[in-house]
Order: sequence, then C-alpha cells, then structure tokens
Amino acid sequence: MSLSLPYQMNRPPLPAPKRLLQRLSSMVRGNRLVLENFLSLGLINVLNSSFHLIIYPILIHRVGAEAYGAYVYAFSIITYFTTLVTYGLDMIGTRYLAHYDKERDLAGKSHITSLIISSRLYLLLLSFLLFLPIVLWVGALAPYRTLLWASFLSVVGCVFMPNWYFIGIQRTRIYLYIQIATKVLLAVAIILWVLTPHHMARYVLLASVSNILAAGIAFGYILWREKLSLHLVALRKCFALLREATPLFLSYLVMTVKSAGLNLVIGSLFGMTSLTGYDFSMKIVSVVMYITKQLNVALFPSVSTSYTTERIRKILRGELLMGIACMAALMLAAKPIIWIMGNGPIEDLILPVFLLMTALIPIWLISGFFIELVLTANGRNREVFVNQLLSLAVIALGAWVAVLLQVELTAFVVIVILSGLIEIAFLYATGRCRALI
Repeated sequence: MSLSLPYQMNRPPLPAPKRLLQRLSSMVRGNRLVLENFLSLGLINVLNSSFHLIIYPILIHRVGAEAYGAYVYAFSIITYFTTLVTYGLDMIGTRYLAHYDKERDLAGKSHITSLIISSRLYLLLLSFLLFLPIVLWVGALAPYRTLLWASFLSVVGCVFMPNWYFIGIQRTRIYLYIQIATKVLLAVAIILWVLTPHHMARYVLLASVSNILAAGIAFGYILWREKLSLHLVALRKCFALLREATPLFLSYLVMTVKSAGLNLVIGSLFGMTSLTGYDFSMKIVSVVMYITKQLNVALFPSVSTSYTTERIRKILRGELLMGIACMAALMLAAKPIIWIMGNGPIEDLILPVFLLMTALIPIWLISGFFIELVLTANGRNREVFVNQLLSLAVIALGAWVAVLLQVELTAFVVIVILSGLIEIAFLYATGRCRALI
C-alpha cells in the first residue's frame, strides 16, 4: 500500500523569483531592528554630511571660497578638541549599554551613562585649558580667532550628545527626528542671517548653537524615556573607563591628525580656495561613505554579543561589493555633481581630486569593518591603535616627501589612498592571526 505525501510536499516548487522574494521578506522580518537602525543611522549621517552640501552653494555665493576655506581651516583645529572630549567613549559605551539593555539592567545603564558624561566633563575642562593659550597667543591664528571661539562652542555639545546611547538600545529613530528638526531650524537661520563674507563667524556660531540644542533635546529625551538616575562621578573613578577607551581615543586622534592635519597643510601650502575645493570633494565622498559605514555601526551590538567567523566573512563580502558599486556610481556622476554644486568654474582643480577620492569609499568601509566588527567587537583595541599609527606614519612620510618635491594637490590624495590600502592589509593580517576571520 502506498502512502500519500502531505499536501505541502506535493506542491510544485515556487518559481525562483518568488522564492527569492520570500527569502528576502524573511530576512527583513528577522532583522527588522538591525535594518531600522541601519536606515536611521544612515539618514542621520546623510543629514549631517549632506546638510553642509545643501547650504554649500548658498555659502559660497554669499561668503566666497576664501572665507569658506578659512572656516574649514579653523574648524580643522577644533576637531582635535572634539576628539579629545569624545575620547572614543562612544564605542565603549555602546558595547556596555547593549549588554545592560539586553539584561534589562537599569542600574547598569545609569552607571555607564554617569561615567561617560562625567568623564567628558573633565575632558571638556582640559580642552578649554589647552585651547585658551592656543587661541590667545599663537600669532598665526589671530585672523581666525572669532571663528575658533565660535567653533569651540560645538565641543560643549559633544559632552551630552547621546548618539551612542540610542545605538546601544537600538532605538535610533527618535534621534533621527531630533537631528532633522534642529537642522531645519539651522537652515532657516542661515538663509535669514548669513548674507555677506563678514557673516562667516555668524554661520559658525549658529551651527554650534544648533549642535548644543540637538544634544540637549536628545539627552533630555533619554533621561525622560529611560528613567536614568545620574550623578557626577569622581575623576579617580573615571580613570578605569578612560584607560579602557584610551586605545580607541589614540586611534581616533591619529585619524584626526590625518584628516584635519591634511586640511591644515593644504590650506597653508595651496591657499584657502584650494582647501575649499579639497574639502568639497571630501564632503561629497563622505556622504556616500557615511551611509555605507553605518551598516557596521548598526550591526555592532548584535555582532559583539554573538560573534561567529562565518557571519563575519559574509558581511565582509557584502560590504566589499557595496563599496565598489558606490565608488563606480560616484565616478560616473562626478562632473554633474561638480557643476550642480556651483563649482564648474574650478572644475579643472576639483575633478581629478574628486575622482581619486572615490577610491576611499570601499577602502574606508572595509577598514571600518575590521576596526569595528572584528577588533573592537572582540576587545582588541590596542591592535586598532597600532593600525592607525602605521597609517599615520605612511601619510606623514608621504606628505613630507610631497612638500619637499612641491607636488600638486592630487599627490596628497594618492598618499591617503596608499595609507588606506596598507591599513586594510594590516587589519586583515591581524584578524587572521587572532583567528577572528
């Protein structure tokens, strides 16, 4: 006697497109939170990066390339103080918070938040003590003093900016809404009050106030929503957390020296107009780079709590393909972007720099993958720092040779690309050596 198979087993197989759609739908449902956070973080970084591009034509038209280059020059100096205040605590705080949130430990969340805010308050005081003699007594910075003071206010907002908290609890949508609201207010203020080259400092002041406002609203929401019990932690009790974050801080400091340092060198050697062109190209590339890189940030909480080499390899393959595709698309759109943004008259200066910089998208995406999802997720912060030192050494040596030979601006971009490739090679070798990939 023959047995009949169940109905489900007798059904003909679904066509390939339908099976693919079912699998994609299942993946989306199973990773809804990761996808939502990836999209929110991507939109936040697009907003922060593209905002400067949206207002860029207005600023260039009203204040001029020379004044805008002076702002970039001054802000590059302030970036060092921003790096000091943030101190790499975002990634450390996110890692602890993801664990406490998973365990529903309110006391743990309150403790780590108190530690981070207290540590940053002490670092803000240190930053001000370092900033004061620089801005008052360095004669070469005298023309930029007003811009420096206005830019330094944004460092205050970094103390209370709780982006790391929203990422740790995987609820980034509210943070996105806050960023949108404050950016809209800032855009309106710029249109109304930034009208001439003499208003450049006014623009910087408005941007700093907007940053402080966004931080205050977001931090207030966290206190209300999470019912945290915060207190000021003594400095000596913050040392353990600061020691843990020091390798990451040094890594970010090296990255700051590479990026902000190049801005200062380019501004000094080629003038503020060339710095404006370089900064424009970097901003365009950064918009795409930040969108793609947020995939690493969104995946970090889940990867750090359930790490497997098989999963990591799949993520690496996907990110490599995504980076190459984004690079190719941006290269094809290079000329239209330059003209739309009002830089057509200096296309000869910008275009070669722009095309070279597109290679940084897959390079920075993959290096970020290794740093955040492989090394930092496994507590290998010292290896991250060694990697950044190696990259800085390559850039410093290359920049020194470029200055001696008096090469063109494109040579500096080639140096950055070369340092990124060496960085990836070192990170891959380290991951293989530690059996992490």
